[in-house]
Amino acid sequence: MERIVTMCVIDDIKTVVNGIATRIPWERHGIEVVGTALDGAEGLALIRDKKAGHRRHRYSHAGS
Repeated sequence: MERIVTMCVIDDIKTVVNGIATRIPWERHGIEVVGTALDGAEGLALIRDKKAGHRRHRYSHAGS
């Protein structure tokens, strides 16, 4: 199974965030952009949320 790398794009300049997130064909490189943020606090919250969601998803089938 191929491993997908996830990425959050964080910068205080909206055009930079949008450019990095949308102009590069990340999926061709096995990377999925899972979120964007416009400052450090928002970015940290995004990363924490995505990590927690990943853990819940990853272990949700543990008893199956």
